[in-house]
Amino acid sequence: MRLNETTLETERLILRPLTTDDFKAAHSWGSNPENTRYMAWGPNSEEQTKEFLAQAKQGCDFAVVLKGSNAVIGSCGIYPAEVGYMGDVGWILHKDYWKHGYGTELGRELIRYGFEDLKLGRIQAPCAAVNYGSYRVMERIGMRREALHRKAFWERVDKEWIDEVWYAILAEDYFQKTVGEAAIRYVTESDKVFWFTLDNHFSESEFELKVRDKCGYIISDGDKPIGVMRYNIFWDNTPFLTLIILNDSKRGKGYGRQAMLLWENEMRELGYKMVMISTQADEQAQHFYRKLGYLDRGALFLDGTPLPQPTEIFMVKVL
Repeated sequence: MRLNETTLETERLILRPLTTDDFKAAHSWGSNPENTRYMAWGPNSEEQTKEFLAQAKQGCDFAVVLKGSNAVIGSCGIYPAEVGYMGDVGWILHKDYWKHGYGTELGRELIRYGFEDLKLGRIQAPCAAVNYGSYRVMERIGMRREALHRKAFWERVDKEWIDEVWYAILAEDYFQKTVGEAAIRYVTESDKVFWFTLDNHFSESEFELKVRDKCGYIISDGDKPIGVMRYNIFWDNTPFLTLIILNDSKRGKGYGRQAMLLWENEMRELGYKMVMISTQADEQAQHFYRKLGYLDRGALFLDGTPLPQPTEIFMVKVL
């Protein structure tokens, strides 16, 4: 990923790189004591706001833009450490846009960006212990309170030392919990009946090989099985997902995306650097994979076969 081109998007917001053209908006909250009460900086002078914008890091600092009106309502950022394992997050919204859920929305996207795109292992943030609005956002996006530091935060407006709390989330927490209780586990012989209610594209002997080689999974919501997925090893070095399918009632609800992320995380832990998939050219699945970061890398044309759609698209994703 080229960080200087990074723009993120949520349902209501666009997170784009901060620029010096954002001065008026940035100074409207950066100079406001109510906005900066629990920040480690501010209230800003005009020169301090200009200096902040001039030093904004591409791929790390973002303007929070409201879709529709194109109003810049805040800024946010994620800052990986030099070793690349851990990163800090932070955000500020103009007080006129508090209590609309924007903090939770942008926070979730920063967490997703940190784990899925930047490949971080841990994301953390400090917060004044009395700043209920900020720590509730962190709790809603899956971060856990890990520490309370007594009188460790200088409250710049009232000029007093107050308690500070630290929140964090690990990659394994994120990949396990992004969609409720969704999870994947290795398929076993006892799953055969359920498996073949969804996947009738291969034989029972091939099913037994998936069980033996741990190359098949049951996708579950809590204890209830809701789908299956399986893969092979291409060229003896690249995991190649050959099928993922869910019960009709569970499609379009995020379970497929979560299952893919869990599978990718397991492949990463096994030491693989890249994964690949294929899908027929007329299937909507190709758009699903592109949203997950898969890139088109070619197609196979099977003319003269009995297949109704002879074109298969191949996609890869670097882990």
